[in-house]
Amino acid sequence: MKRVKVPWITLAVACAAILIPGRFEYDRAAILRGEAWRLVTGHLTHWSPDHLIWDVIAFVALGCVCERRRVFFGGTLLVSAVAVSLFLLVACPEIASYRGLSAVDSTLWIWAALRVRDQSRTYALLLSGVFAGKLMIEAASGSPLFVTRTSDVLVLPVVHLLGAAIGFVAGVIYRRGDDAKNDSLHPSAPDHHLRRRRDEPAVVGRIA
Repeated sequence: MKRVKVPWITLAVACAAILIPGRFEYDRAAILRGEAWRLVTGHLTHWSPDHLIWDVIAFVALGCVCERRRVFFGGTLLVSAVAVSLFLLVACPEIASYRGLSAVDSTLWIWAALRVRDQSRTYALLLSGVFAGKLMIEAASGSPLFVTRTSDVLVLPVVHLLGAAIGFVAGVIYRRGDDAKNDSLHPSAPDHHLRRRRDEPAVVGRIA
């Protein structure tokens, strides 16, 4: 019987998102004062219970698909969180505070689409289509789909796109690692076995 791997990192991050209070949000002024941990913890805070619930549900579902090699998975989550926060810090000085796992969810969303592509292109297209539709709706409305407190909360489609780009790169790197591993475990037969010896006469006729 094949042993089922428990997605420990996914579950740990989900629990952290539930437990970490809002005061650990991405706070631009606090980060510039030296509170660098907010580059990561900001993604674990949320604006409202429904914002938290939907972000965590998406994260757990997608994390269960993507979490295989734990070091690579954990590293990808860290890179996504820090890259998005640094982007906000450098390119969006007008953003004073930020909360939510949605950008990291976007990383896993595209990565998951790449992972399921070999098993079902339909599921891969469905995942990609839902992500694109959600992004367009939020860009048009200017508000996140799953937050009720919308009067002072704005969505940032650009960070979702950044997260998706990181997910695409992670998926490609992971796929190449799998291909290299499979090649090492199942090397192809040497081509000299497939070549006809020069002194052997060619066979003319039909081959059944």
